[in-house]
Amino acid sequence: FGAPEVCEFHKGWFEETLPRLDRSIDVALLDVDLLASTRTCLIHLFPRVRPGGVVFTQDAHLRAIVDLLADARFWREEVGVEPPIIERLGTHKMVAIRPRS
Repeated sequence: FGAPEVCEFHKGWFEETLPRLDRSIDVALLDVDLLASTRTCLIHLFPRVRPGGVVFTQDAHLRAIVDLLADARFWREEVGVEPPIIERLGTHKMVAIRPRS
């Protein structure tokens, strides 16, 4: 999904590495398979997405992930943002999650 030379890789558990992230994000691709990992990634990554940026997840075929992504309370209370625009939720394995303007 891109050129590895322009990607950054941080070895470690999401709970340990993501809170230390100190930069904005243009594009993130999640393929983590687990509800807890998806939750952690979105809590720490999504607020850092720049306007026009996007988070993709390849886990939108999993019922628990679909339920999480569709939960307005999760977005407002845990992520701290208005529920984003999520294209193709519930119909495709990979979905794009974009901040509202």
